[in-house]
Order: sequence, then C-alpha cells, then structure tokens
Amino acid sequence: DTAAGGLNMIQVAANGCNNMNYNTGCYRVANMSYSGSSYDVMLYSHDTVFHNVGFQEVTAYKQAMAGSYQFYITNASTFSIIRELPMIVIGTVSGNAFGSEPLVSYQADISAGSRYTSYLIGNTWADTGFRVLTVED
Repeated sequence: DTAAGGLNMIQVAANGCNNMNYNTGCYRVANMSYSGSSYDVMLYSHDTVFHNVGFQEVTAYKQAMAGSYQFYITNASTFSIIRELPMIVIGTVSGNAFGSEPLVSYQADISAGSRYTSYLIGNTWADTGFRVLTVED
C-alpha cells in the first residue's frame, strides 16, 4: 500500500539465523502495511519483541523457543528507551503495560529448526483491514 495508491515490490532476503540453539526456531517481522507506519511487536506479557518497525522494514531474526506465541501489534511507542527481548521465550513476564492500544493480535507457532516471518499488511481504515500473515521461510 503506497501513498500513490499502487503496490511496491520489496525483496526480502531469507538469510540469517543459521546457528540455532537446541529446541529453538527463528522469528522476524516485516512491515508492509502502509507508508509512514511504525509498529511495536509485543508478547501477551507486554514485553517488546521488536520496537519501531517502520514501513518496508524487515527485522533481524530472533531465536525463539519452540512453541505457540500470542503477539500484539501496537503503534510504535514514543518512549526513547524500550527494552527488546534478546530471545523470545514463552512465559516471559515483565509486568509492563502496552504503550498504546493493540491494533491486532495473532498467534505464531514456531517449530525447532525453522524460520518464520510475519508480514504486517493492510491498514485499519480499509475494508480488508489490518492483517498479519505468518509464513515459514
């Protein structure tokens, strides 16, 4: 979705995260929603996984313990110091609050030895809405 109303093609390299630890997979996020957008990706525990993911940005992979995760997308926080988790682990609890109201939530199932990318697409004002599509790389 571009400001001019068309589509852009973005190449997303499928490299990185080659040295996974035991019982881990890798996970990253790509913001392909709309020009000027910026989001934080958080866990149910309110821990920030990725901060300030800008339009057409693809985060680096982070290792994640194998399992099912519930993620929330919020508008990027304006706080200058946001602690990102270095590794994604089920059951992490920090007690933080969402910096802004979640726009969408989604589940990602991560298997050991696999890499995944969640693509943020659409927008909140369109008929099709704001969506997340997770694929195995």
